[in-house]
Amino acid sequence: MDGAVHSAKDLPPIPREGLDWFWLDSREDPRDVLVWREGEARPSSGIVGVSSVRRETYCTGHFPGLEQRALRGTMEERLAQLDAGKIDLMVTAAAAMHRLGWAHRICEYIPAEELAPPEAQGVLAVTFRRGDLRFEEIRRYYVPAVRFAGSGPGREGLCTVEAREELENCDVCLYDALVDPALLRHAGGALLYTGKREGRHSMKQEEISHLILDEARKGRRVLRLKGGDPGLFGRLSEEVDMMEAYGIPYRVIPGVSSMNAATSATGLLLTKRASHRGFCALTPRQRDGGSGSAGSELRKDLPIVLFMSVRTAESVFAELIEEGRSPDEAAAVIFDAGSPAPRILKGSLSTLPDLIRDNPDEAPGLIIVGEPASLGFSSPGALKGMRVLLTSSPALSETGRRKVLDFGGIPLVQPLIRLERTECALDDLDRFDWICLSSPSGARFFLDALKDIQKDLRTIPPVMVCGKRTAAPLEEAGIYPDLCPDAFFSAKGLLEALPAAGRGEHVLKLDSDRAGRELADGLEAKGYILTRRILYRNSPAEGGSLSPAEAVVLASRSAAETYAARSGNMEEPQFAVIGEPTRRRLEELGGLHILPAPEATMEDCICALALYNINKKLKELCDGIS
Repeated sequence: MDGAVHSAKDLPPIPREGLDWFWLDSREDPRDVLVWREGEARPSSGIVGVSSVRRETYCTGHFPGLEQRALRGTMEERLAQLDAGKIDLMVTAAAAMHRLGWAHRICEYIPAEELAPPEAQGVLAVTFRRGDLRFEEIRRYYVPAVRFAGSGPGREGLCTVEAREELENCDVCLYDALVDPALLRHAGGALLYTGKREGRHSMKQEEISHLILDEARKGRRVLRLKGGDPGLFGRLSEEVDMMEAYGIPYRVIPGVSSMNAATSATGLLLTKRASHRGFCALTPRQRDGGSGSAGSELRKDLPIVLFMSVRTAESVFAELIEEGRSPDEAAAVIFDAGSPAPRILKGSLSTLPDLIRDNPDEAPGLIIVGEPASLGFSSPGALKGMRVLLTSSPALSETGRRKVLDFGGIPLVQPLIRLERTECALDDLDRFDWICLSSPSGARFFLDALKDIQKDLRTIPPVMVCGKRTAAPLEEAGIYPDLCPDAFFSAKGLLEALPAAGRGEHVLKLDSDRAGRELADGLEAKGYILTRRILYRNSPAEGGSLSPAEAVVLASRSAAETYAARSGNMEEPQFAVIGEPTRRRLEELGGLHILPAPEATMEDCICALALYNINKKLKELCDGIS
């Protein structure tokens, strides 16, 4: 046996050496339930079967008249004991009853406020031998990338926008002592203090690394929030090494360091034209906690960072070699540092100048000399550092951006379509039986138009939408669609959810000028009287060349047409598309590698990309074994 799928509650706090695990994302009802014999009333006397201290405590308070007896064996054996009269009542997990097809035997659900379920109840886990690359590859689909971020030095305002966004969207945040408490009020998930101050450690570094690992394996979006910048004396490498050892995806978000706050903010400037052109940053603290030398012998071997030096690299490197540095010492240049997709060239003091000449780049570059130039973070997520071009509207692209980051990819947001609201008449809504909206953008423009005419939202007709994403902005405004498909979020899904006959009801369909005919034709075929109005116009967005990417996400036919016109590269990228009309148009335009999303949502688009790459890697691994 290579692995096992089982209840997550079966995992011991510290699994046996050599085993690894992760939680699946499917969740059952976590509550406990009461089961007694069919056709009888809930017993007030007799025997109650329990299988944990938690349930014993509950029964002591709620069923003082029942004798408690330990309940063991499989679920089939436990139910057999109940039906045979050996016990009169049993407390068990709703998840087990549901999964085994015995939901009809549940007599009563116990509110979570009365009996708090353990965090793993209702969750399935996968256990496997540590180092099995096949299961590690599968795990990358279920484990969002861990975020390592800096909170800035000392105060909330010095935290970067990106780090704060991650704080707002995390499931759990492990934070250090130097994080401003005011910043933590923005946390979207649980807060775990892991601070270390001189002589006062809340937990050891290895314990922190394992805690990050365990929270990630539970499928949670984990933020490790450090003071200052995580890469400057912040023990970042030890925590990242743990993620890499287990194949857990991660990403690092740089922060503002205390060095910046202590110098740029105070006037104690570390660089000044015609005075001091650089500085040395080091710590006397050693690995064992003691203090070491900061003298010249140490400083001469430290890494060097060279700003504004790409064009003079050859002469600068020649000087360094002449001063005693080895020609084979590692050197690297980073172009466009801080952008979504920086470009890195690695070599040595003797080879890097030729690499720079052969690979010119107009972006600003920064050179590093020394051991750091040979290092680098890996991309162990499902997308493995893949550059994913997100071409839809900013609101939809933000959803895709977060999902790409979860899978360890590089999101490149570059909308190809510009949407503009028209002067669409909405002063006669009362004469329609239905309003039909088929996109999130349409829903937002509709709300803007209602606000402009000061329409009372309580008086608008019932609304039908194609999916939950379209429903979301309406629900935020207090409009709850009367019809939304439970699955297949598309024109087809809405048509299937509609009653068979429209009985002559009047439908106002608010469209873009590029909307297809499928939904309109389907409504008329079902007997609805249709009025179409153009709510917004869809035109190609202005812009230069497209960012090079290995994958492209397209949400509409017009986006596919614009991409084909501006790129012309239809053979190399993987295309993930929303909706059947988009897929058909992309095929007509010559797209070769097309991955339709199972549902017409941005999340499913990105998941389709991730699954494709995981399956491709699994095939390689399995072929290697055979």
